[in-house]
This record gives sequence, C-alpha cells and structure tokens, in this order.
Amino acid sequence: RTAARVAAAAGCIFPTPGVVDAIYAAADVKLGSPSMEPGKRMASTGYYLEHHRDIEERRAAAGAPLGALVAGPKKDIVLTPRMLSSPNRTSIYGWFRADGTAIQPLSLLHDTHHVDYTHGLRLVHADALVGEERRPILELLRDRELCPAFGEPRPADLRLVWEDLSRPRGR
Repeated sequence: RTAARVAAAAGCIFPTPGVVDAIYAAADVKLGSPSMEPGKRMASTGYYLEHHRDIEERRAAAGAPLGALVAGPKKDIVLTPRMLSSPNRTSIYGWFRADGTAIQPLSLLHDTHHVDYTHGLRLVHADALVGEERRPILELLRDRELCPAFGEPRPADLRLVWEDLSRPRGR
C-alpha cells in the first residue's frame, strides 16, 4: 500500500507483467539478481542495503552509468487482473536470471503487508500515448483492442483495485 501511495503521488502506477517484460527487453543493462539467505532479516534495512550494494557493484562492473535503464535484479510490484479475485495481496513478478528468464512468476502469495529485499518499485507514468492522445493506462487496460499492448490478453477494470491500494489509510 505504501508503494501504491508513492506511485499515485508521482502520477504513476505499477507496471503490468507484460510491461516488466518489455522493460527488460529494452533495458540497456540486464543484471542477474544476487540471492541472499532467506529468513527473518529479509525485510530489514540491512538486507536491502546489502542487496542494493551488490546490484550497484554489478551495474558498475557492466560499465553502465547511473541513469541507464537497468532491469532484472528485483521483483517488480505489478498490476494484474488477478488482483480482482485476490484482494489484499501483493502482486510481484520478475527478478530475472542472467539468461533472461524470470525467477519469480506472477505471484499473489503474500498479503499487502509483506516486504522483503527482493521487491523493487518501478513506476510507470499513469498515462500512455495512443496516437497523439494521452490516455490513462487503467482505462486502456479495460479496452479489448488496447490491453494487449500492456501484455494483457483480456481487458480488466483495475481502477477500483488501484484506488483502494493507493488510498491513504486512517490511523
């Protein structure tokens, strides 16, 4: 939920798994993911920092400057029609191997409170250009002809799911 609020505040949404694949294909730098020992520390700041440092070392070793499009070393938090039938779940996908295959298939195993060092937040602008017209991606995902551009074979209305996820919660 925090990630969704950050995205919404920036005028963005999460990518779909198909968009994650397209980003990976277009990335200047494709990095395999460093794997760390699973356990209680997976959500700790120390684990995030250690994983980040490893990724940065791999980026530098690849000769990629800061700002290069990097893909592969994290599980993206994604939007998927499966969220409609699995509310209050964190949808993740990606974390690519060096050969380009995803370690993490689309999963909604964890609830929205689950976090660990493998999760990455890649934001995509909430609007896309269709010809010369700027349109909300959440509307395009409802369109039978346009949803395949986002890797979705069937239309789905994810607007309420997104509104629920990105809504600030009262204390």
